[in-house]
Amino acid sequence: MKLEFYLFILCLQAAAGPFCGAAEKSGYAQKIAASKPDRHWSFDSFAPADKVEPASGPLSAEYPYFGKTNPAVRMKNGGRIALPDPGEDSVFDFDNGDEITVEAMVSLDELRDQAAILTKGRTNNTGFAANNQNWAFRLKKTNAGEAGVNFLFRSKGMKDRPADWHRWTSNQGFTVG
Repeated sequence: MKLEFYLFILCLQAAAGPFCGAAEKSGYAQKIAASKPDRHWSFDSFAPADKVEPASGPLSAEYPYFGKTNPAVRMKNGGRIALPDPGEDSVFDFDNGDEITVEAMVSLDELRDQAAILTKGRTNNTGFAANNQNWAFRLKKTNAGEAGVNFLFRSKGMKDRPADWHRWTSNQGFTVG
């Protein structure tokens, strides 16, 4: 069984200063820049990683704002691109009441139980607990066998209550394959 999927564009908006970059200024990239997201990743250039290879994203009349090229990545069997955490209280740290917007175009060949799209934590880095996950934007198999949107986060522990996991999964999804 092989698990592979493509990531085309990732865009994250959180409560902090803007950062946006894309090599090609397509109509789509211009619209993203105009919205002033805190982070925007395109795959115009990236350092190859284990089980991650360059690919082409969708190009058709359905996506008129995309440029002449639409770089993507193909991830196989646990492939990932890891970015360093900027540190304490960064744009990737969320608290009760904070908002997050994530946009990702994904093409799945197969979905076992779930596939991570954008996460913070569970890096398997030395010195960190195995379950050090702060939050995750994922695709998770729905009861109907579709790929549904899933958001996982861990609340901050307080002296009167421990940290806890919270999950939300959409009831509807899209067909895999």
